Amino acid sequence: PPGMAAPSEVTDGMRERQKRTPQNWTMTIRQWDQLMQYCGTLRVPGDAKPFYSMYDVTSKFIVPWTEGTGCGAAVLMSKDV
Repeated sequence: PPGMAAPSEVTDGMRERQKRTPQNWTMTIRQWDQLMQYCGTLRVPGDAKPFYSMYDVTSKFIVPWTEGTGCGAAVLMSKDV
């Protein structure tokens, strides 16, 4: 998604923040809106659902985007803050 760090952009600082300072696992309302707007433009091949629940968003988009990075979506959206 726009604004989200790609796996190649993940820094040790981002991974450290994920582990040491969970109070900093945040994103702005604007970042949240961008993420949800982006998810709304995507469709999973073979999935005929007219909408996605938050469970769907997590399993179909967030988990694949964050897998192997050592960071959650909020850290990837806020990068090295």
